[in-house]
Amino acid sequence: MLNNTALRPLSTTGADKMAMTFYETSAAMPKTQGWIDAIINRLIIGTKKVQYSRMISALMRLSDQQLAVINITRKQIPSHAHICIYGE
Repeated sequence: MLNNTALRPLSTTGADKMAMTFYETSAAMPKTQGWIDAIINRLIIGTKKVQYSRMISALMRLSDQQLAVINITRKQIPSHAHICIYGE
């Protein structure tokens, strides 16, 4: 969280007073991801894709009666799998 003393306006002259003011910060910028973090993120994304695919496959193998028990239709399987895996 930034404190207000670290912020200063870039410009406040003439027509710029009517426009949105942008601020720059004197705080240090966070370091970009290293190569290890990039590899870990790729592995996480790949794992999620495999889990999503397997979830869809498992739900498609269920009968209509089994799907009715968990209150979803065949049309809702992709969105239900997405919510289960990605949490969105």
